Amino acid sequence: MSDIVIIGAGGHSKVVADAVIRAGYRVRGFIDDYAMSAPLPRYDVIGTILGFINDWKLQRDIATVVAIGDNHTRMQIVKKLALPKERYATVIDPSAVVSQYASIAEGTVVLQGAIVNAGTVVGQHAIVNTSCTIDHDCKIGNYAHISPGVNLAGGVAVGEGTHLGIGSCVVPGCSVGDWSVVGAGAVVVKSIPAKCIAVGVPATVIRTIS
Repeated sequence: MSDIVIIGAGGHSKVVADAVIRAGYRVRGFIDDYAMSAPLPRYDVIGTILGFINDWKLQRDIATVVAIGDNHTRMQIVKKLALPKERYATVIDPSAVVSQYASIAEGTVVLQGAIVNAGTVVGQHAIVNTSCTIDHDCKIGNYAHISPGVNLAGGVAVGEGTHLGIGSCVVPGCSVGDWSVVGAGAVVVKSIPAKCIAVGVPATVIRTIS
């Protein structure tokens, strides 16, 4: 499918749309419940999510990507859309370096300048953001967000829905549990449990997430 509808019309969708265009696809338009105008010139907001569910999702020649930065919101919209996985695009910007021995699942975006090395598996609807590096044999869960400038060493595991803040680092073999948050610039030197917020150098858990 060469045409893609982008769900969301905020700042993150602008970057995703640019990657879609650079990768040689055509942006059919943006779907958003609140935005009155598209985030890029010469494009339009063509409907709401409910309208997409009722109408656009029936057009099987069009792929979809959910371009919303918040992990929980992105997951909820994917569940609401209830599309088969083959209807989701996997968007890889041409400037990204993705090993032929890495695996990137449907709905995931790999943005400008990112590196994904051999043996790494990235789950569904994840964000591999600008200029981050993911070394060999890492596992990135569904709906995770690897922010700009993050560096993951080899053998790192990042859980479902986890958000690694801009410029953070994780040393080899460590894991960050499901739906945890690692603060900007933090350095993870030992594994972080699920549903925690960890900040600092070294990263320390400051509270749990209910």
